[in-house]
Amino acid sequence: MIGYIAGEVLTKQERNLLVNVGGIGYELTCTDSVLSHANTGIRVEIFVHTHVREDQLKLFGFVSQKEKELFIKITGVSGIGPKTGIEMLAVGAMTLLRSIATADTT
Repeated sequence: MIGYIAGEVLTKQERNLLVNVGGIGYELTCTDSVLSHANTGIRVEIFVHTHVREDQLKLFGFVSQKEKELFIKITGVSGIGPKTGIEMLAVGAMTLLRSIATADTT
């Protein structure tokens, strides 16, 4: 399982990065916090969650281990998949945690 990568950003498109690590390009779906610091040609360090289904393997990228752990907890809730989990983190990890703690559904 891939849990962390460091390398150079080859391409950046909407929510995805292609990162060159030792000559291998890893495509990651990333949170806004990762994307805000990642530009083509820049070296990045990304915490990764490897999501495996019977028909696909996808990598999701996070700025910190805590953000990754929150994503894993969110996607552990029935009905919330990785795509929704990444979108939920767009509000920011602290804002999301505060909203959960106060039952703020907005």
